[in-house]
Amino acid sequence: MMNEAAADGVAASASMADIVCQLAIPAQLAHGQAAIATITLHNRSNQTLQLLRRNTPFEGWLADSLSVERNGQAVAYIGAMAKRMPPSASEYLHLKPGTRYSYRASLQDAYDVSATGRYRVDWRGEVMDAYFGIRKPNPDHMAAQTIACGAVSFERTP
Repeated sequence: MMNEAAADGVAASASMADIVCQLAIPAQLAHGQAAIATITLHNRSNQTLQLLRRNTPFEGWLADSLSVERNGQAVAYIGAMAKRMPPSASEYLHLKPGTRYSYRASLQDAYDVSATGRYRVDWRGEVMDAYFGIRKPNPDHMAAQTIACGAVSFERTP
């Protein structure tokens, strides 16, 4: 017999604490070398994670989703900003139990990281909708979540 939580596709035992996030950028970058950020999510729960990619690095640069600093000063977002309709099911990342998902994105497409200096990059971890289990997304009942993902630093040399 299924319990009520399992019947609607939500596991009471899974939580965002079961999602491990890692952000990686090479520690040293020469002048002109691309600053590629790799963001990896690992689902350590026993349920599938449904995560809306919108306004996260997982969809590319359509929103300011990182905090970027050079020598302690904020670097402005220069990427695209999208205005959209309610999300569709195709905009969700489906991360099965025990699996990892990695996404690579070029920082220079959204932030000016060309100048020499010490950079600190942090994904804020803000997700407009994320839940565990299998069910159809409902734009009228979204569950905003935050995923902890440590900051990384790199140095841009001349």
